[in-house]
Amino acid sequence: MDLGLEKVGFAVAILVAAWIGGIGPLARGASATNPRFLSWGNAFAAGIFLSIGFVHMLSDAVAQFHDMGESPTLVFFLAAVAFVFMLLLEHVLLPSRAHEHLHAEAGTPHAGFETAQGWNRLYPYALIAALSIHSIFAGIALGVQENVASTLLIFIAIVAHKATASFALSVSLVRQGAPRYQTLRLIVFFSVMTPLGIAMGDGIHEVLSGESARAMSAVVVALAAGTFIYIATLDLIRDEFLRPGSAWVKWCWTALGLVFMSLLAFWI
Repeated sequence: MDLGLEKVGFAVAILVAAWIGGIGPLARGASATNPRFLSWGNAFAAGIFLSIGFVHMLSDAVAQFHDMGESPTLVFFLAAVAFVFMLLLEHVLLPSRAHEHLHAEAGTPHAGFETAQGWNRLYPYALIAALSIHSIFAGIALGVQENVASTLLIFIAIVAHKATASFALSVSLVRQGAPRYQTLRLIVFFSVMTPLGIAMGDGIHEVLSGESARAMSAVVVALAAGTFIYIATLDLIRDEFLRPGSAWVKWCWTALGLVFMSLLAFWI
């Protein structure tokens, strides 16, 4: 089924969500942000990403590999490879202090980029690179989809996280005192990464055909599942539950996101 028009619409919606999330702190100032709302939103998004990764993507990839006569074990291996790759990128290649500030809560004194000794102005670009890898993988996963239900589910997961990620990034830049034009440029760059991934995924789907297209789709979905699980666990759940605030409330939001998205996966 040709979903070109639908994918264009989803790409535009994701772009707008990221842009709105990013310009909010610029318009209101970082001091006007609500860290509790951001924390709950991240917890809810974590549940959504867990459901998409485990309930939807892994099961879809297993079914596709089974139809091709390949061992489903390869699905879990590819997901694990993607998980370990994201771990390498964020916790080994990315400077440790950059990662700390990437995930610092917008309302805490540690949020934002330090300008003291030892802090490099290039770090914002390192953070953008890490966030962009997430976005491109997620976009490719959406782009290679062949049915409306799968595309819609992945879109919901992406848009739930994209706005809050863009919001937190913008808050960090504002607190750093980065020039307005630089902040806008970085937000625009981050915003277009997922639509770029969608275009890449759709291009792969259009260029390939038959068994090649099915095999590439299965591989991409398996890799994206590992990326989604990584975002849910090490990017969102780990960081949110280490911060001050009611762990019960955060758990409820995470469980709600998981149940909500899992029910959608069963129904549509």
